[in-house]
Amino acid sequence: MTNQATNEHEPTIDEQQELLPFSVGQMLQEARTAEGMTVEQVANRLKLRVSLISELEQDNFDNIPNNTYVKGYVTNYARVVGLNVSDIQAVLQQQLIHTDHDMTSFSRKTSKQALDKRITLVSYLVFLVLFCLLVLWWIQRDETPVGPDFSQAPQEELAAQVAVNDPIEPMNESERLLQEAAQLESSLTSIAVDAQSDADASITSVEADKDNASEPEATAAIEPEYAVLLIKVAEECWMQVSDASGSMLVNGLKKSGSQIEVSVQPPLNFVIGAPNSVSITLNGETVDLSQYQDRVARFTYPLGES
Repeated sequence: MTNQATNEHEPTIDEQQELLPFSVGQMLQEARTAEGMTVEQVANRLKLRVSLISELEQDNFDNIPNNTYVKGYVTNYARVVGLNVSDIQAVLQQQLIHTDHDMTSFSRKTSKQALDKRITLVSYLVFLVLFCLLVLWWIQRDETPVGPDFSQAPQEELAAQVAVNDPIEPMNESERLLQEAAQLESSLTSIAVDAQSDADASITSVEADKDNASEPEATAAIEPEYAVLLIKVAEECWMQVSDASGSMLVNGLKKSGSQIEVSVQPPLNFVIGAPNSVSITLNGETVDLSQYQDRVARFTYPLGES
């Protein structure tokens, strides 16, 4: 019995990370201390914010856009403090897998709770409407006038008279109300089923979008206008650039002295880790990066900042 209870327990993210010899943050911090470097010195070497370096050492990746940036920052940090890149990437991969699994489980649990609440609300509404209609039917039933007494007429004569004078018996008020109640119950039940189908489709769509996030968008049928993008890297910098077609033009760490020239379809979406380390021109026009000093730059050009 004890073994079965132990097997059914699912460890949390913190418990799973405790199973690892060291976390990424611990490895980076110990290596930095061994090199005799401060957090500020590492931040200056990487052209990143001091707060970002502290978050990496604390295994806090919540303020970093996605796992691609996390891997890039950790890899660069490891090189600065002399750690083996392959070893720290393996530990980081395990941490990210545990984090993604927990977030997916939380999303499913939240969606199920929201669906259960909607179904419960619809059920209460159905019962309330049926109860009101039943009360109304009972009141009108008591107020229905009593018809004439035909008990003295012969049964055959009464049947013939009804057949001649009333070939089709009209629906009385109580029967009409019961029919409307049945139709309303059918409609509300259909709404509950549709709500459950929409929730299931939403969960499937989230997982499908995660799997297909790297797939580029289809090329537009209308021939687009192109421009020439030129990026010069003065110091090592992490960057990501995509154009209007959804194509990923630049993605990753670029070394000092490198130069990128490519034909693009504006507008362009930029994410630059150290904007003061690069210069950018589009069709010969210089892109102003002065407002992004000492912070990550995220903007769209030439439509304006995002």
